[in-house]
Formats: sequence, C-alpha cells, structure tokens
Amino acid sequence: VESFMDPEVLTDLHGTAEANIQVSGTIENPFLSGFLNLDDARFRLPELGVTYRMNQLRSTLEGVTIRFEEARLRSGDGEMDITGSIDFASLTNSSFDLQAQLRRFRAVRNEELHANLSGDLVLKGRTTRPELSGQLSSSNTSFWITDTAGGDLEQVPLTFDDEVMLAENFGYRPVIADTLADAIWKGLSLDLRLVMERDTWIRQRVNPELAIELTGRL
Repeated sequence: VESFMDPEVLTDLHGTAEANIQVSGTIENPFLSGFLNLDDARFRLPELGVTYRMNQLRSTLEGVTIRFEEARLRSGDGEMDITGSIDFASLTNSSFDLQAQLRRFRAVRNEELHANLSGDLVLKGRTTRPELSGQLSSSNTSFWITDTAGGDLEQVPLTFDDEVMLAENFGYRPVIADTLADAIWKGLSLDLRLVMERDTWIRQRVNPELAIELTGRL
C-alpha cells in the first residue's frame, strides 16, 4: 500500500488489517456491509514530523458509511480516541460525524512547531464544507520563529503546460489530493477555543535568541 502513497505526505506505514466486506447494489448505489479492523499499525507524517501509532481500530460498514467503534492513536506520551462515522457516498464530498478526545497528544513536532494538545474536537459537515469545533489546551508547546528563504516571493499558479514541462524535466507530480485539501481548508468553518497553559512558548534559535512564555485563551 505504501508504494501508492506520496512519500512527502505519508511514510513508514505498517500494521495488520483484517476485513470482511460484502458489496451489493449498483455502481451508482452501492451497499457495503462487514467490518474493517487494524492492529499494531503505525504511520509517519513527514510534514508534521510525527509518527502515529494505532494499537487497535475496530470499524463496521453499512451502506456507504464506515463507523468507528474504537480507534486510539498514540503519539509521544499522549493519545487520541476517535469515534463516529464517515459517509463516503462521494469520494470528493464525503460527510463527517467524528468526535475526538485528546490527552497530551503530540500533534506536531517539526522545525516550526512542537505541540502537545488535550481536549475535545468535533468534526461535522462535508468535505467541501467541514465544521471543526471544540476546545483544546496546549502544554509543552513551542512556536519556533524560522528564517524562511524566499518568504517575500509571490506564489505563481501553474498552467497545465507548466506542469507538463516540470514533470518531463524535473519529475514534478501534481497530486489531486492537494486540490482536495485546498478545497477543504477554503471551506473550513472553525469554532475552536484554545487554552494556552504554562510551558507554551514563542522561541527563536538565532540572534537575538527569544523565549517568550504565553498563557491565556484564544
């Protein structure tokens, strides 16, 4: 499966899957039933700099809906429990009804952000109109100020001919998922409260070195 994944998005995919799925109906109106389970799974998200582990996932399928009965992600010393369902009648416009409970979950650990989060999240709506709500608290979190080269350069949209030229000369691969992810972010409705507890910092490594501790609510 990993050979079909973009290595810049997901790597180090391991685990054991067990499934019993029956498919009936038509292509226009399929009906699925059965279950999909995962055990001892893990995967790495390079952009976030973290490896998520999932000791156990239990889910059932009914119609075009997958329901998560039990799913626990672990990262760092924390964990996140996920329950709820996804209706995937349309792969590009699925609907969500998911809940997550986080306990000191290491969400990000890259050059710009180290974040450990606790709290509750709810994701509803559709792919093109997702609604994320809840309350999170941060602990042992640092925002790193980085000197990013080219920060003042304007972003230039690529034409189809541009993408063909880049693919032929440099191996550039436009990813459909990027377009879908962009649509998700543009349509996202956010009602999120963030509590910054002690040990939440803005830091800078180069001169002048900075270490500013933050507390409060957003």
